[in-house]
Amino acid sequence: MNRLFTFGCSFTSFYWPTWADILGQQFDTYYNFGMCATGNEFIFHRLTEAHARYNITANDLVIIQWTNFAREDRYKNGRWIPSGNIFTQEVYPHDWIRDWFDLRGAFLKTSSVIAGATHLLENAGCEFHFTSMMPMTHIDMTKDEFIDTEVHDIVTVYKKYYDIIKPSIAGYLFDSLPYCRNPEPIIAKYRSEQKEWREDNHPTPLQHLRYTKEIIIPSLKNNIALKDS
Repeated sequence: MNRLFTFGCSFTSFYWPTWADILGQQFDTYYNFGMCATGNEFIFHRLTEAHARYNITANDLVIIQWTNFAREDRYKNGRWIPSGNIFTQEVYPHDWIRDWFDLRGAFLKTSSVIAGATHLLENAGCEFHFTSMMPMTHIDMTKDEFIDTEVHDIVTVYKKYYDIIKPSIAGYLFDSLPYCRNPEPIIAKYRSEQKEWREDNHPTPLQHLRYTKEIIIPSLKNNIALKDS
């Protein structure tokens, strides 16, 4: 394989190395198209853009980390607007969420883009793998857990696409679902202007390394030996 293309949210591209960066060190050419707080529509649009720009072929490896389905992706003024979980973000006002956001509709759109990505990559002839931030039907609503049965019929229709998604990163590494809380959080301060350090629940580099070794690498067609670095 000549090139590695990775896609996802902050579980793919973050302030410290992720599974994508660890695996990317083993390739001469590596593209990480992940972006913090973005959703599955963004991930799909970045995939189609990457394919148009770089012509993904049978010699390439593509890994997509799907994210929380309750996110809103929009492009405005020359950039994507990341908002994260619709229930905890500060981009869209509560009135807009009440009037225009629909959980079932969001899950339906996520299912559609996963199917679309599958067909695009099958047509490209490349090796590809899907993982996810957390189990695809889980959503942290802060007070109420989303009920899987509300989208059971959608999962049934798109079953063959969901079946190829590997164990989620949070589900494999954490014991805190459905709330996606890291039992070994890092205390971090990302920018010099931040006054206080805070607890961060994203996977640590060592946790990302564990997921890479135990879930991603064994799934690949060709064995990859991680460099000591």
